[in-house]
Amino acid sequence: MRVVILGSGRGSNASAILQAQVEGRLGRARVVQIFSDRPDAGILALGPRFGVPASFVDPAPFKTKLEGEGEERFIAAITGCAPDLVVLAGFMRVLKPGFLQAFAG
Repeated sequence: MRVVILGSGRGSNASAILQAQVEGRLGRARVVQIFSDRPDAGILALGPRFGVPASFVDPAPFKTKLEGEGEERFIAAITGCAPDLVVLAGFMRVLKPGFLQAFAG
């Protein structure tokens, strides 16, 4: 199972998930990408530490929700990873129906 993690802050939840992966506690699940809506978010530093790609995706034009062009950028970036599961680990944006429908199921 391919897992993508989204986060906005320090990455404490993502760190716990990645540590569980290292310890073999995620079964066949593998984190394949980390994305953040903040270029300075600590979660992005977890990528190199755990050998997982980590990238900033511009959420503009809105500050508190993912909609419009920012939503489209996130959907494209995540879809490009072919995830089976998208995990919101401290992702601090309101998600709209377009985003939720893109990853339904």
